[in-house]
This record gives sequence, C-alpha cells and structure tokens, in this order.
Amino acid sequence: MYPYDKNRVQLPVVGKKAYCLYINRLIRRPLASTRADFWSMIWEQNVGVVAMVTNLVEESMRKCFQYWPISSENDCQYSDYTIRLLSEETYANFVVRTLHCTKVDDKRVNNI
Repeated sequence: MYPYDKNRVQLPVVGKKAYCLYINRLIRRPLASTRADFWSMIWEQNVGVVAMVTNLVEESMRKCFQYWPISSENDCQYSDYTIRLLSEETYANFVVRTLHCTKVDDKRVNNI
C-alpha cells in the first residue's frame, strides 16, 4: 500500500543510512522492523496522542507489535528514541497509557 502525498511524513536520515525515507501517518500498526520509524514520526511531528484501536493479539493472530515498555521499570530504546511508561490506567474495554519520549542529544521531551 502506498500513501498519498498528503499522508506522508518525511523522516530524517539517521547516521549514514536512510532505512525509511517516509512513513504513512495513517499507518495501521508498527511492525517490529518499523518501531524506530514510528517513534521518529511521533517525535518529528510532535504527536501528543496515539490511538491504537486493536489488541496486540486477536483470535491468535498478531495484530500489532508492542511499541511501548511493558512496565515503568523497563524503558524501550528504538534507534535514538527512549520510551518510558509513566502511567497505565486499565478500564473495561481499553487502556490509557502515558508515555515519555526522549531523543539522544536533544533536551526536548514529548509526552504521549
């Protein structure tokens, strides 16, 4: 599937290689191989809310790869981005997580 130009987000080149030059901002889910690109898009576009409308696994089928830490004690590192789970509130049919995203060599913080 190829996105329309209006849905494409240009990603910066990290290091000497460009693994992904753009990402579709209307992505269905991050794959294991695109989690760093997903967080790059979140950072570059200063995204404040991510709505995931599926479970990680449904009817024994993997629907999405987890792109956040499993606990507040374990940060996740995806390329230059460190993700920390600040809070998690579980409701009957959904979960609200607050995440803290930082980038190497950048003092800015993005809370999602």
